[in-house]
Amino acid sequence: PHGRGAQPDARRAHGRERAPLAQNEIKSLRRTQHARAVAAAERQPARTLEEVIDGARRIVVLEGLNDPENLGAIARSARAFGAEAMIVDATCIDPYTRRSVRVSMGEILHLPWVRVESVVDTCGRLRELGVVSPSRRPSHQVEIHVRTLEVADGWA
Repeated sequence: PHGRGAQPDARRAHGRERAPLAQNEIKSLRRTQHARAVAAAERQPARTLEEVIDGARRIVVLEGLNDPENLGAIARSARAFGAEAMIVDATCIDPYTRRSVRVSMGEILHLPWVRVESVVDTCGRLRELGVVSPSRRPSHQVEIHVRTLEVADGWA
């Protein structure tokens, strides 16, 4: 507890020690020559399925996705369409890979997510928790249209 106007010790946060770095130490850590303003980044603590979906109305579930660009694009689009949580299975790439974060334009950092072992088991658990997919709502019929794109010979 800190008194009114008191500041917490900036060298200790979230149970970890912090220490300032000299300019040459910072240069030795970076991999690019960009002059960006990010001074530090830290992975969020792991969450449970229940914590991630609490209050979420739109949940994205991904299985077997191992391309960081695809994951980043899905996360960015999901946020644009109002997704509030993401579930990835054990075979998916880490959502916090540099490329995923970059392609998502940082949106993945605002999307709570959880890694699960099995999507099939997790979908069963979601049903137990009262999560209903749109296609299962009796009052809302969802039609899925599949179309085949015909491409002329010689086009790749």
